[in-house]
Amino acid sequence: MGDLFCLLAGLFYAAYLLLLQNIRRTMGSWSILTWSSAAGGPVLLAIALLRGEPVWPQDWTPIVTLFVLSQLVGQGLLVFSLRHFSPLIIGLALLTQPAIAALYGWGFFGEAVGALDMLGMALLGCALVLAKTVSERASA
Repeated sequence: MGDLFCLLAGLFYAAYLLLLQNIRRTMGSWSILTWSSAAGGPVLLAIALLRGEPVWPQDWTPIVTLFVLSQLVGQGLLVFSLRHFSPLIIGLALLTQPAIAALYGWGFFGEAVGALDMLGMALLGCALVLAKTVSERASA
């Protein structure tokens, strides 16, 4: 089930990147990051409130750390990379999340990684290499 959620997250990232590719031509990286965070915040707050989750932490350290590392650095570099790579390459790279999650699960939690999982990882790696090669040839 976790692999499916990672795959879904990768697909959402790919859709996010395709949307941002057009916006990136008219706005800067920090503006896009600011607007996407401002749009996502109220949605996440509403979901948390509807589920009855606590929304005001007692310790802000994990929240601030997660914001800086995940949102500012991670998403900032992701939006910045749109200038240098096609959305196809970035989307495929983000689809490596299920493979990485499976390897972490295998290494840290003893989860099984079967032949089908390994085949999927190999196919994804091949897709990245092929997409990058075709992209380089098309730009040359």
